[in-house]
Amino acid sequence: MDEHKCPVCLVALEPSDVCATDYEMGICHAACLADAPIVDLETGLPAPVGAEVDTYLFSEVCDDCRSRSPKERERDGYH
Repeated sequence: MDEHKCPVCLVALEPSDVCATDYEMGICHAACLADAPIVDLETGLPAPVGAEVDTYLFSEVCDDCRSRSPKERERDGYH
């Protein structure tokens, strides 16, 4: 599997990591974006006050993660 890194902390993204997408940087650890302003990813405009960041497991968006067999996914910690 190719190693994908969070562009904020430069640590490899693991299948079980909770991620969020930054408008400019792409997929990051959600914790790395905790203090960042929230924007609408389609428009780039600020989100309404009180909006929450959409988060997901890295395994949900990683092509390498999804292409593995169920046995490989379990062995490697994919959900």
